[in-house]
Amino acid sequence: MGSNSAYSGTRIMKKSLYLLPVLALALVGCSGPIPDADTQAQSASSDKKTALGRSMDLGKGVATDNYISQINQALSSVKGEDGKPPATLEDAKKALKDFPAEMWVDDATGKALQYHPETGTVSR
Repeated sequence: MGSNSAYSGTRIMKKSLYLLPVLALALVGCSGPIPDADTQAQSASSDKKTALGRSMDLGKGVATDNYISQINQALSSVKGEDGKPPATLEDAKKALKDFPAEMWVDDATGKALQYHPETGTVSR
C-alpha cells in the first residue's frame, strides 16, 4: 500500500513538470509583445508628465479656490449706499482695491472670475 501511494505521488509530480512549461508560455503570451526601448522611454516620460501635470493643475485649483473664498468674504462686508452688493465686477474690484489683479483670474484657465451681482459673489 505504501508503494502505491509513492507511485501516485511520482505520477502527479511528472504531470506537474509537463504543465509548468505550458503555463509559463501561456503567461508570457498574455502579456503581449515586449515594447522596444523607445516605446518604454516615451511611456515612462508621458507618465511622469501626467503626474506632474495633475499635481500642477491641483495646485492651481487650490490657489484659485483660496482667492475666491477671500474675495467672497470681503465682498460680503461691502455694501453700496443702497445696501446692495456692487453692481458690476469693476465696482467689486474698486471696492476691494487692495486685492491684486491676479486674484481675479482663474489660474487653471486664465479666464477672469465670474461676478454675480445678485448675490455679490465670484466664481469660476
